[in-house]
Amino acid sequence: MREIFGTWGPELMAYSHQNPLRVVAAALGATSLVLTLVFGKLSSSGGGSDSAGFYFGDGDGGCGD
Repeated sequence: MREIFGTWGPELMAYSHQNPLRVVAAALGATSLVLTLVFGKLSSSGGGSDSAGFYFGDGDGGCGD
């Protein structure tokens, strides 16, 4: 654990033992946020716009217009 988190390892382990549900909730929330940003729809308006995930352009090297 020390190799991954350095000197914060024991403190993080103690916190996770005292508050296991908060740690699980934080991990699920972070995972949900990342998956939503990468794969999900960023707006709830069903206006037909392409707003799912990141936009990487059309691949021609332009600015995506």
